Amino acid sequence: MCLQIIGALVSAVGTIMSGFAQAAAASYQAQVAAMNARIAEQRAQDAIDRAADEEQKQRMKTAQLVGTQMAALGANGVSILSGSPLDTLEDTVALGELDALEIRRNGELEAHDFRVQKFNFQAEAGLQRLTSRAAVISGFIGAATGLTKFAGQRTSTIGQIT
Repeated sequence: MCLQIIGALVSAVGTIMSGFAQAAAASYQAQVAAMNARIAEQRAQDAIDRAADEEQKQRMKTAQLVGTQMAALGANGVSILSGSPLDTLEDTVALGELDALEIRRNGELEAHDFRVQKFNFQAEAGLQRLTSRAAVISGFIGAATGLTKFAGQRTSTIGQIT
């Protein structure tokens, strides 16, 4: 009988320890997900920053191209104040600006994708924190269930003997 009691207690402690181990694993996964969320936000900001740099570079390229066109037209004695030469310069400026805006848009889309990842990682971290708490509770409930079952079996055995 004494060995059976010890066995039931060891089983209960094992169930509790298993719950703690599962909780520790889930807690670790929550920490990993939280770190991944921070990294995703950093990557989103990096995408915005890179796009801003590229956007500025595109505008500088456009300004250089307009300058080159104006110099070439002027060197050939063509007036840039009206007609086709002016239209060409205006088109160059407009297309250059469209390219710059497209670069910004692509950076914003990339940042959005990273922010969606961030949200998903934050949700995963929250879920893992809940899982951690549930594992501890489950360990104690499992231990209590095992001890209650053992006690019930002992009580029914004692009732049969008398």
